[in-house]
Amino acid sequence: MPVLGIVFWILLWFTVAPLLLVFVANNMSNNRDAIATLTLINASITIFFSVVIFGLAIRVLLNLIAFFFTEFAVTDKRVLAKMGSLRQKSVELFLAKVEGIMVDQSALGRLLGYGTLIVTGTGGMKTPFPTIAHANEFRQQVRGHIVT
Repeated sequence: MPVLGIVFWILLWFTVAPLLLVFVANNMSNNRDAIATLTLINASITIFFSVVIFGLAIRVLLNLIAFFFTEFAVTDKRVLAKMGSLRQKSVELFLAKVEGIMVDQSALGRLLGYGTLIVTGTGGMKTPFPTIAHANEFRQQVRGHIVT
């Protein structure tokens, strides 16, 4: 199980368990215990959402870093991509070996103008170029350089 999955279940337990205590608090005759239980529930929910927001902020930061350290180019013979800052990945695909080009965009990608370009080479090998700004324009550039 991935680490994020484990963290999810731990956080879920710490937010659901106090909610179960509400049922116990309803049966308590002492009002002070019910208030303590509700305070515990409130603290658990706050911690849960704080961790979720922190995780989303980290995800956005990593995506921004990936965006600013990614370069794409189309020459008359090749499609080139260089991705990453600390760990770098480069892809080189010869235009003579390109069979198809597909753009995959989510609803948010369509609104913000980015998508994943998937170039299919000979032999069915699919090479994804993730999170390209103006993916349709890049696809047109690649098509313009392909000699049929």
